[in-house]
Amino acid sequence: MNKDDSLLFKIFNFKKTCTNVDGLIGKTALVTKDIDNIQSTGEVRINYDYWGAINYDGDKIITKGTKVEILNIKGVKLIVREIK
Repeated sequence: MNKDDSLLFKIFNFKKTCTNVDGLIGKTALVTKDIDNIQSTGEVRINYDYWGAINYDGDKIITKGTKVEILNIKGVKLIVREIK
């Protein structure tokens, strides 16, 4: 048996596989519904897909039509910051 085929080798030497979602970090998106963390609302569009969004900067509302940078992904929501 080759050492690369052993179960322990596979368990302890795994590498994180990047998904298409990981490629969104650092990209620019367009706000399609106001992002309001207090009301738990907000949506952005990127690559013809719509995502729920959370404002990284807290309670400040980001209005529809604003461009934002994607900083991270939390579950099914993008963490974004307004581009100034």
